[in-house]
Amino acid sequence: MAASDEFQGDSLDPSWTFVDPVGDCSVSVADSRASIVVPAGISHSTDQTANGAPYIYQAVTDGDLDLSAKFDSAPRRGSNIRFQGVIAYDAAGVDRVGFIVFSTSTSTAIFAFSRVGGSGLSHLNLNLNAAAPSHIRLTRAGDVWTCYTSADGMNWTQRAQFTRAMSVARAGVFAGNSSGNPAFTARVDWWHVGAPTVPTAPDVDRTTIWTDEFTGADGAAPDPARWVVDNGPGGSATIQGNELRLRHTDAEGSSGAVYTVDGRANIGVLCRYRFADNLTPPAWLVPGFSAGQTPAASGGGGSAAEGFGDLYSPDWGYVNELGNENSLSRPFRVDQASFPDGTYVYTTYVQLGAGAAASQTTDRWLRQERLQDLADARGLLRMRTWAGTLEDEPNTWDLEMWDGVHDGPGRLYLSYGNNAASGPTTRDAFVDSVQLYEIEAASTPTPAPATGGIPAALLPQQVTVVRPVVTVDSHGNQVYDYGGAATRTTVAGWLQQDRRAEPRSDGREPLEQRWLLVTNHQDVQGRDRIEWTETPDVFEVEGPPEPTYTPAGFHHTEATLRVVSG
Repeated sequence: MAASDEFQGDSLDPSWTFVDPVGDCSVSVADSRASIVVPAGISHSTDQTANGAPYIYQAVTDGDLDLSAKFDSAPRRGSNIRFQGVIAYDAAGVDRVGFIVFSTSTSTAIFAFSRVGGSGLSHLNLNLNAAAPSHIRLTRAGDVWTCYTSADGMNWTQRAQFTRAMSVARAGVFAGNSSGNPAFTARVDWWHVGAPTVPTAPDVDRTTIWTDEFTGADGAAPDPARWVVDNGPGGSATIQGNELRLRHTDAEGSSGAVYTVDGRANIGVLCRYRFADNLTPPAWLVPGFSAGQTPAASGGGGSAAEGFGDLYSPDWGYVNELGNENSLSRPFRVDQASFPDGTYVYTTYVQLGAGAAASQTTDRWLRQERLQDLADARGLLRMRTWAGTLEDEPNTWDLEMWDGVHDGPGRLYLSYGNNAASGPTTRDAFVDSVQLYEIEAASTPTPAPATGGIPAALLPQQVTVVRPVVTVDSHGNQVYDYGGAATRTTVAGWLQQDRRAEPRSDGREPLEQRWLLVTNHQDVQGRDRIEWTETPDVFEVEGPPEPTYTPAGFHHTEATLRVVSG
């Protein structure tokens, strides 16, 4: 019977049956994907009239259904017609309901159809004018069928709903061609039976690989031990004033671009950047990760030999497409998800949009992470940007894309360009610093005792213990990051002020306070900070906290806290 499948191993699970009406197609399993190979030269079409496409199916019970599949292949526009989708059949493999994404010579589109008792109907035929969705879902409740698409397998868009009475015995995925009959290989990453699950981001630890503050001579290339420069026409990437300048000199086209030598499966970047004052919107800075390939310079469509791995559109002009037309399509589009200052994220661009000031020279921060194979990560790509200091980093993400990562190591790339055919011919973006770090599943923290030695009624305050992330700057100095990357643990405690030193009347000395924290929480360290919802709201731990023991063992922790202002 039907069951979810992630296509492990080197052959189809016995629950699957392969059907090849024409007799010249094949199916295989490798790299945790099932591939349906359709050759060129002859039509392999299934819709409301034809029934010649190859498919794999599982037996299902005739009743309500919720079926979804994630495809690592993209029916690219530019030649008629390639398609892939989800289909349900009767026991004879004749009556059917299907939902597909397909390519035409000018666009990608979605199509829903049915054929029951010799009557064929078309229920949806919609040009998307966008990248092909990677997730397809087909549900049935009674005789009502509903079709959905998604870019991440978590947020679904309903595309069609129709009523069609039909006896169902088979369900699976299919692929084919028609009208020009190009070759196509559909690659299925997973198949899910039942309501889609909502993933949760895992807790992680971050370890710095290196930090670059671009301290070389003006005009020099960035450190070749860390970066590869790969510029398009009119683009350059050089050090200027202890910053990496990404310069673009075409009215429209390619840009300055660099990518890292180092690559890891689970990798992140923290960078500080700004746009120069010599541009007019729209313009963009692209942070991203490539997997297993050499990134091409951004803009204009890529090449046959190189391309981005994780972040790209299968159509020209967004980030870049893979040379292999059957490779993954993940557009990562958050259509003008605006930030308060007028910038917005579009695809994976940090973009200076029409709502922003014409000159934006204030430093901004960006953190982007690629979690390929951590537990529960499910190929998570996430990004956030903010203004201010590192300690202003928010705890939420502006962009979270699940199922968004290729297998293999990912390398960071940074590029810059513009979307306007007119305007200044020289446009600059500056990157002040880049910290590249590896991401691992969070180590198990030292657990606090289930019950402390102090009764809960005597610990009325809720405080947060902030454990910083430790990084190393370009001079080898340790840097403690208490921003969004830090670990925060809420504990019960008692806070009281122990000492308060008033400032001198001439104001030459600051106001200094000493507080005492008493808590049953055992894991408080000397570099931690304590956050509180009242005033003062942030304390530094002064000296190592003192755990208190009785003959029975640990009883409670006492920590001296310090606040300095003025």
